[in-house]
Amino acid sequence: MTHTWAPALVGDEQVRILGEEGVDMNLVCVGHSNDTTDMEYLIRLLRAGVWLGMDRHPGYSSDVPPWRERTRIVRSLIEKGWGHRILLGTDWDSSIGLHSNEFRAKNEAINPDNYLFIIRNVLPYLKELGATDKDIRRITVDNPCKYLEGTS
Repeated sequence: MTHTWAPALVGDEQVRILGEEGVDMNLVCVGHSNDTTDMEYLIRLLRAGVWLGMDRHPGYSSDVPPWRERTRIVRSLIEKGWGHRILLGTDWDSSIGLHSNEFRAKNEAINPDNYLFIIRNVLPYLKELGATDKDIRRITVDNPCKYLEGTS
């Protein structure tokens, strides 16, 4: 069984408690981690053994970093040797049929690429920033497989 929490709810204390309670940190993914640009915080989480869900591309509000900044954080973590613990995602609203036409139109304006946002925007930008094909494969194929298998 895997676990995902938003960074606003997960701090060093919560991660410490999970470890003390015997939770296998390799099965924990802290979702929405790219809502912050605090590299020290992100690296502390990684050192505790969790996965980072960098899964709010492109971002939907002015109180979170824009997608390019989010992508630069991913690239920086890869450069610092943490590419093996990153999971990418869009967090695109799969319940779109439950929302009003106005809500859907607003989201479509923010992200006309829908579920393809990572492929059409984030991955090319990561390559512009210097990510290799090996880096891209790791965070898009290898890491999700390892996380879902519970292997590191």
